[in-house]
Amino acid sequence: MVFEQLIQSGAGRIPTRIDESRLTGSYNVEIPGSAIQPGVEMVVELDPGGVSLAPESQTRYPPEGAMALDVVEPPVYRIILAPTISRPAPDSAVFDWVDGVNPESEQMRLARTILPVGDMEVEVRETYTTSLDLRSFGNWWRWRNEMGVLYEQEGRRGYYYGVVSRNLLGVAGIANIGYPVSVGSDVDYVHTHEVGHTMNLYHAPCGGAGGPDPEYPYENGSIGVWGYDMAEGVLLDPERYADVMSYCFDNIWVSDYQFDRAMTHRLDGDGGINHEAEAAPPPGPDRGEMLVVWGGVWEGHLSLEPAFVLEGPVVLPESDGPYRVVGLGENGETRFSLSFSPIPLDHGGSSFVFFIPYRHEWADNLERMVLAGPEGEYALTRDGEPEMAVLTDPVTGRLRAIVRDWDGGPLPGEESANVTVTRGIPAAGLR
Repeated sequence: MVFEQLIQSGAGRIPTRIDESRLTGSYNVEIPGSAIQPGVEMVVELDPGGVSLAPESQTRYPPEGAMALDVVEPPVYRIILAPTISRPAPDSAVFDWVDGVNPESEQMRLARTILPVGDMEVEVRETYTTSLDLRSFGNWWRWRNEMGVLYEQEGRRGYYYGVVSRNLLGVAGIANIGYPVSVGSDVDYVHTHEVGHTMNLYHAPCGGAGGPDPEYPYENGSIGVWGYDMAEGVLLDPERYADVMSYCFDNIWVSDYQFDRAMTHRLDGDGGINHEAEAAPPPGPDRGEMLVVWGGVWEGHLSLEPAFVLEGPVVLPESDGPYRVVGLGENGETRFSLSFSPIPLDHGGSSFVFFIPYRHEWADNLERMVLAGPEGEYALTRDGEPEMAVLTDPVTGRLRAIVRDWDGGPLPGEESANVTVTRGIPAAGLR
């Protein structure tokens, strides 16, 4: 036996019907989480204490044996926060939100409470700098693309959340669906909402949230069933509380539908996260100089970001799809060709990032890259885009900053960083 609790009946009568709206309408006990483990069983016994029983009364549940509880243990939830500075509007207030954050911090309480999270690890990555003006909504999806590069380069170690000060509200946040990369402001419910998307959750239909889940079972984004806040010891009325994946933020919790969907996602591979990955992946045969090929679809248009070379692991499509990106030589010779399906975004559109092993002859003979899909084609050449500077740590090779439309001026932390420049297709590798 791992847990036993005696509940005194007191002076009140035993309720004869279910009333979920009142804790006083039932007998309740809080069972410590340490007792809820795979394989645990439960028995409830009633001692009538000499009180006459009505016909067919049952004083033991189940009548024989024990009821097995369906207990599953999700993988460790590792959230990696990437505080971001937007060069056009630098705001250091974001550091107040990430400073000293840990699994017990208030910033993490909502996510830990209402998402399928057991063991939790919180890391704060070194500051990332972007030249994108994050006061503009149109730049947020590109920032999310940059976070996708971090996630892949650093070994898919956990859920990545790029975070900026809430003062830069071009939009509250953007996330992939079912892929553990999102960006958003330093607001607890925004963080929880965006991470929910990466656990394969779509919007709940309330507050005008775009692209709502057509299978969501409750009207107006309601949580649908009574909730219980363990920290506050209060019941949460489904008539008053909306699902965290809606845009109705006055009273938020999570529906049973969304919780089950997120749990299924986490148990079914957790979006490809490598839970055993080290903080700084060591050099090895599966890492080296990679051509970063990245882009997506936004507002119905294809986009192929300027390619660059970065130290990292091989990242290639897991299956074919309706999109293809091709690297071509001067006379149309194929240098590489990848068929794939991009990963959807919560605001519509999609994204992708691949790390292709870089061949040094490409410095001379990779002339064009073409992205093709149902929306048409988009091409990159060696000098068709404004200069983009990429800054990396000289020791670890980790990405520190991307400066688009670089005019040759000072770069953030350039005195202690390696800098490479691209105008579409890189003219050289790292060495």
